[in-house]
Amino acid sequence: SQSRIVSKKDLIARVYTMPGQFGRYFRVGVRPDPRNPNASVISGICIDKNNKLQYATDILKENTATYLDEFRIIGDAIEILDAPVVNLKINFTVSVLSKFNKQNVVSNVIQRLKSFLRLTNMQIDKPINLSELENLIQNSEGVNSVVELEVGSLTGTKNTLTYLGENYSIVENVRDKMLYPPMGGIFEVRHPNNDIKGSAA
Repeated sequence: SQSRIVSKKDLIARVYTMPGQFGRYFRVGVRPDPRNPNASVISGICIDKNNKLQYATDILKENTATYLDEFRIIGDAIEILDAPVVNLKINFTVSVLSKFNKQNVVSNVIQRLKSFLRLTNMQIDKPINLSELENLIQNSEGVNSVVELEVGSLTGTKNTLTYLGENYSIVENVRDKMLYPPMGGIFEVRHPNNDIKGSAA
């Protein structure tokens, strides 16, 4: 009985510890199914050889369902879905203290944003704190003030770069300076060298 899945934490742990021959998820999230009180919905996403998000194959989903079936309590149901992906772009403008080189300051801010927004920091259903993002820029060496910070989303193909994400309204999903992903979704800055841009006023 100790091996049975009885909680959200148990379910996530089971997916992450699934034997390698079944396949591997990068991130998973679990939420109740609003249509069935005895059912759970798993949102999962994988990464490719370039460490970019990719959707799970049908085989992986089938293998996961088969594996979890051994541990679930009779009467419970589990649905496995792709986690919606939102590919982000960041544009900022700063004013720079007079004794600093503008180009160097902007370059440093971009590197700090890349680190803050790296994929390993992202989780299913994890929001992005926009105040924290703004403070990171403001507290970078040489920055006098943040003139502008714009967060947007990218889809399709832009300048030969492809994006996995879906259309998503950033403005409609900010509450109290927190940017929330779609239900069961995850954020990604897919091409950081292209998707994080800055300038000095």
